[in-house]
Amino acid sequence: MISYIKGILGEVGEGFVVIEAGGLGYFLSTPASGDYKKLKPGDMATFYTSFCLGEKNVELSGFLSREERDLFVAVKSISSFGSKLSMTILSSLTVKEFADAIVNEDKKILRSIPGLGDKKADRLALELRKNRVILALASLSAEAEEDRHGSVIFDENAENAAAALESFGCSGAEARKAVEKALAEHGPLAFEELFSKALEAIK
Repeated sequence: MISYIKGILGEVGEGFVVIEAGGLGYFLSTPASGDYKKLKPGDMATFYTSFCLGEKNVELSGFLSREERDLFVAVKSISSFGSKLSMTILSSLTVKEFADAIVNEDKKILRSIPGLGDKKADRLALELRKNRVILALASLSAEAEEDRHGSVIFDENAENAAAALESFGCSGAEARKAVEKALAEHGPLAFEELFSKALEAIK
């Protein structure tokens, strides 16, 4: 299973990128939201991935954050909600907007997503309202989101600590939030100590 790919963008298009890593070029389906439209060939980027083996095709999807990847997987796990519709959701709303709409049962926002419709919007809210990934994403405070893009620096040690927490059964959102908390409270740490502090934050 490929958790993430870090490399140089060789090609960028509407809803996809080709990222070069280890001598290979990986074709990734991506959302078509604003952050992805800013990407350019030659940029260094990290994509968190989800592998899908369908009846007719094999697809590798890529996302700029673990939270987007986790949301994509949560939606796609619902019967009849495939990769295409899951990607449309991420192209239409931010992770927090979608998670908040599910938790608050804001069906007006859900029904505004292209291709969703009333029945699917209602089913989506019903299926995901108690999903632990969605609840964790909705609980991200404005302060935590600001830290993620600002004062808290998510370096290689932080990425590795978050990945280690995921291997212990945490969702990507929970793992990242715990690492961010450890960084905010203790500052930059070596991997072992950062992992330990983040694990304490979860407990």
